Amino acid sequence: QLVDNQYLLCCNLSSWIVKEAYRSHSIMMLLPLVRKKNLLLTSYSSNDVTYELYKKLGFKDSCSDRRVVYPWPFYSSGQYHLLTDENRMRQSLSPDEQRIVNDHGMFGNEVILITHLQDSCLILAVKRKKYLKIYYVNNRDFLQRHLRFFRTRLIRSCGVKKLLIDECLLEGK
Repeated sequence: QLVDNQYLLCCNLSSWIVKEAYRSHSIMMLLPLVRKKNLLLTSYSSNDVTYELYKKLGFKDSCSDRRVVYPWPFYSSGQYHLLTDENRMRQSLSPDEQRIVNDHGMFGNEVILITHLQDSCLILAVKRKKYLKIYYVNNRDFLQRHLRFFRTRLIRSCGVKKLLIDECLLEGK
């Protein structure tokens, strides 16, 4: 991948599962990678503990422009359905979307399918104490057009106070 006019090898750290007895040693495996100059390391599905560890190792959040979205009950609509049961949502997902859920759903990520009439949007997010950070949507147009109508319901159903959404998903809309 071309980053700052230089080609870097990319490696996304995911599905890193280590027995508890060996976790203190697992960092030793990561250190040589962190020190490499021509390697771009990413992690889009880390849990709270791993996220904090990565931050201490110098990882940065990928998109620095974020929008904070608060509940706004005046725009709520009952025409939007939120589905969080992965087994039930699989019936509505394409094979590619099912693979995304399989790859990311089991690592503490929130997987939400929002439907409206004949349209839908698959959302992957990380839940922190007070906010839900949306990091992937399969239908950006749906998110951009409909967010104001389902945001309050999404915020309340996830038990958070606000949403954080990378600006690249909203594209200024």
